[in-house]
Amino acid sequence: MKSSDWAPTSPKGRGRPRDPKLREAVLKTAARQLYDTGFDRITLEGLAAEAGVGKPTIYRWWPNKAAVITDALLSGFLASPQIELDEQANGTWDGIERWLRILAERISGPYGELMRATTAIIATDAVLGEEILVAYSEPARQVLLSYLRRGIAKGDVQPGAALEPIVDIAWAMIVFIGTTRANPERIPAIVEILRRAAGTDECT
Repeated sequence: MKSSDWAPTSPKGRGRPRDPKLREAVLKTAARQLYDTGFDRITLEGLAAEAGVGKPTIYRWWPNKAAVITDALLSGFLASPQIELDEQANGTWDGIERWLRILAERISGPYGELMRATTAIIATDAVLGEEILVAYSEPARQVLLSYLRRGIAKGDVQPGAALEPIVDIAWAMIVFIGTTRANPERIPAIVEILRRAAGTDECT
């Protein structure tokens, strides 16, 4: 199973800020503060002071800290792990359990703070939340959905199984672990529930 490094990807431009260097300084500062102190302690005033940017500039480009963090995420200044599902696993459900376990492990590190921040943004800001879901959560869901569809060809998933709800439950498990810091020991039991929901009577 492969996973990406934690280094941020190359930033992608979003609009035309007045000074790209200042914007980059703010977004890099926001990324560092998120991992160091957490989303709750970030303030626009603190970002401005550390990045060396005037407060009027900050407020002109971003209305609140949620907008700054969303911009940092979608522009590549905040990294998230891209974990591939193991095509060589002992069956589809073994692969999904491994995938969930590795994600849960990553959540115990810097990615957990990012997930808690994005979950808060999604819950409180419909516009920013939609941007995050489209660019960040939905691709991960589609990876898992495609893996389940390949499981049908392998005989691990029954044709006609309700795959979308299965993906929703698996992703909800990760969000729950990330936001509550819950012990991931429940993962095998959750995967067993998903397997049964997919109509398979025996473990593969």
